[in-house]
Amino acid sequence: MNRDALLPAPGRGAYDRSLSRVERDAQHRERLLLAASEVLSEGPLTVARIAARAGVGRSTFYEFFDSPDHLLRQLELRVLRALEASLEGALATARTPLERVRAIARAWLTELEARPTEARVALTPRASADLLSPAGKVLHAALTRSAAAARGVGVGWLSATDDSSLLAAAAAVEIVTRKHLAGPAVDDAQRVLTELVAKLLR
Repeated sequence: MNRDALLPAPGRGAYDRSLSRVERDAQHRERLLLAASEVLSEGPLTVARIAARAGVGRSTFYEFFDSPDHLLRQLELRVLRALEASLEGALATARTPLERVRAIARAWLTELEARPTEARVALTPRASADLLSPAGKVLHAALTRSAAAARGVGVGWLSATDDSSLLAAAAAVEIVTRKHLAGPAVDDAQRVLTELVAKLLR
């Protein structure tokens, strides 16, 4: 359901009575997630600001989330699930090492550009000691699977890649992607990321 259909919430007594309680709850949850993503792009994430944007009361917020941080983690998980599925699909369709890197770069950018606010959350490391953000870890896993596939058949430059190079490639992609999403956009970002990964993994 799109933004205009969800925000703000209908007034008291104006809900679609054909919906079940489960369906109404799902709409409320989605409404709060959407409101939070908009609020996050404008300033601090607070219960009051999220509820006001969603057009619901604070009590409705607490029916679904414990805190703004809890909601933020749910936004992050949604991006990560979509990203992981997209990268899996990319790996399934590519055959050569370069095709895999291109497919990964394309899938990575497509998913993160589609929801830039949530993407910035997923691209933020959870702890200062973390080498990669949650999104970066998903990317690293995809690159690792791609390298393993190349090693399995013993062909292509990707088959000789070690984990240090894979970590470096994922970290470099993270940095460029954060700058790309923050603006100004990187020209031909997919090509830039493809060439960056290929250079670091050769």
